[in-house]
Amino acid sequence: MRLGKWKLVSRWRRGSRRWELYDMEENRTGTNDRAAKEPRKTAELVNLYDA
Repeated sequence: MRLGKWKLVSRWRRGSRRWELYDMEENRTGTNDRAAKEPRKTAELVNLYDA
């Protein structure tokens, strides 16, 4: 899911979903997961995804 410069990615591992958040302006290759550093933005996008 994309919203502005943010990209939210869902990863399934061992039966549970893990969210990854990428700042596509800062890191266009999507290799620097920002979910732990941006918990509010991650939660905002997860809520939009689940709506």
